[in-house]
Amino acid sequence: GNLTREGIELDLTGRLLENMDVVFGYSYLDAAYRDSPYYHEGSSPMNATRHTANGWLNYSILSGGLRNLSFGVGVYYVGERPLAEYTYTVVPGHDVQPNTPPFMADPYTTVNAHVSYRYKNYHIRAFFNNIFDSTGYTAYYRGGYLNPTDPRNFAVALNYTF
Repeated sequence: GNLTREGIELDLTGRLLENMDVVFGYSYLDAAYRDSPYYHEGSSPMNATRHTANGWLNYSILSGGLRNLSFGVGVYYVGERPLAEYTYTVVPGHDVQPNTPPFMADPYTTVNAHVSYRYKNYHIRAFFNNIFDSTGYTAYYRGGYLNPTDPRNFAVALNYTF
């Protein structure tokens, strides 16, 4: 059979102000099996979501006592998607029950932020990931293992350039 994939991807990057950058992305994907001896007509492949989106806003202070301080916030969205294939029959190498509609993973959104400061050759950044401790599943493996999103976490990076 055929696996068809049609969609659109849009990425916008720009500077709203001299000190404010924005990034936005959106993707729509229509992926479906057609004329297949194994898969139900129009069913989607495993982990194929129709909608994903992301956005990031970064603000930098360019003058005054807080010069070189920047901070930002970002959002990442993944839509509903099947965590197995929808088959007519047993597919070699796939651990899927025939004629059983796949389990659908719920959509999820994560919100992240960062604070950054640059002084001479030093650059320190603090990252705050998945601020609202959202739970989603990023992947499924045929053995039955679900890979969850990382829980709320914090990280610090210190760089020195020479």
